[in-house]
Amino acid sequence: MKAQTIAKEAIVLLLATLMVVSTFSVANTNQGAPSTPDVSQKVWVGYTKSFDSKDIVFLHYDDGVLGTRVGSSYPPVFMAIRLTNDELAPYNGAKFIETAWYHVVNNVSIPDHVYDAKIWTGDETHPINLLLNDTNLTASGEGWTNHTLSAPITIDAANDYWIVIKCYAHPAVAQNDYPMPFSTNLAGNISHKSKWWHNSNGYTETDFYEVATLNGAWLLRVGVNVTIEDDTPPVTTVQLTGNMSGSVFVTPVTVTLSATDNISGVDYTKVRLDSGNWTTYTAVFTVSALGDHMVEFYSVDKAGNIETTKNATFTIANPLTITITKGFGITAALTNTLTTDMTSVAWNIQCTGGIILFGASASGTIPALTAGAMKKVHCFPFGFGSITITATAGGTNATATAFLLLILTV
Repeated sequence: MKAQTIAKEAIVLLLATLMVVSTFSVANTNQGAPSTPDVSQKVWVGYTKSFDSKDIVFLHYDDGVLGTRVGSSYPPVFMAIRLTNDELAPYNGAKFIETAWYHVVNNVSIPDHVYDAKIWTGDETHPINLLLNDTNLTASGEGWTNHTLSAPITIDAANDYWIVIKCYAHPAVAQNDYPMPFSTNLAGNISHKSKWWHNSNGYTETDFYEVATLNGAWLLRVGVNVTIEDDTPPVTTVQLTGNMSGSVFVTPVTVTLSATDNISGVDYTKVRLDSGNWTTYTAVFTVSALGDHMVEFYSVDKAGNIETTKNATFTIANPLTITITKGFGITAALTNTLTTDMTSVAWNIQCTGGIILFGASASGTIPALTAGAMKKVHCFPFGFGSITITATAGGTNATATAFLLLILTV
């Protein structure tokens, strides 16, 4: 029986230990390793100067003016780009997921165009093995026509790949029905291989040739779904906005947070003020209470990377104290409580209530009020009865009550 009791106590102790460890882990989730370090992203592959998997490159090589169009009176017409194994080496093991070609409407009366999207492996002169044949697709309107492949194709960088669009004419006047744009401002790194094409007049689908006389590139591209390792947390910055005197704010402070992440993107940002509760940051906010403050914040990206908590501290100070005294008229003593000088301090004294015949208010501007200095300003109401006095200066105000007897206040 004693052994059983010891065993039960040991089990209870073990469970308690596991609960403590689990609680500790949960309590520290705002700082830690990413839960999903890899993210998927589409990259357009074609004639690019670099294969930076963090960029989505859109392949426009015209400057808004299509200088050369190619058609044929023997439809259909094939246009192709060939991607070499060297170019595809950075994408080995990734998947082709989408093709796109730039469709030009040369005549508003032309109906929608039918096309096929094909992907082949091949050699330096022609396609050989057909991997994808998506047929009876439709291009309408002018601009990029995108097509998601019916089945993604895993890239083997040992091969060359041919990305082909096969267009049909409606009616069979191809040069007007579906003009094929070439660029007139060719990027220097693009080879003439972009001009691979043929029509159906005596050619099979694997018979391609280069149009060596045209200095341009097909507006044709293929999307690759790449997996990017993301183990870098976001970067969050804070901007504090308000009027300052020296190193302290003398007005409410607007807090703006901005987060960036170059790979998977920012998922959310957390913030808290003065050790309060953590909340999700959605918009700028304002802090107006006098005193010392601390804003803490961090961001999390879509891959689960968590930024180390940062903070910003600031102080909001009351720049002036106002002391109201009564007697012959009204006197307001303005004292600069800061350690820095103040300039152009606007002030105002306003009297309400009673019967005030004239002099109910006074205002002005003090050109300079040095640190720790005091300046008296005055108002001389004339009347009779109980009045309320309000004095304002530099964002500070003070109030008092008095009995007005002609020009005396008591």
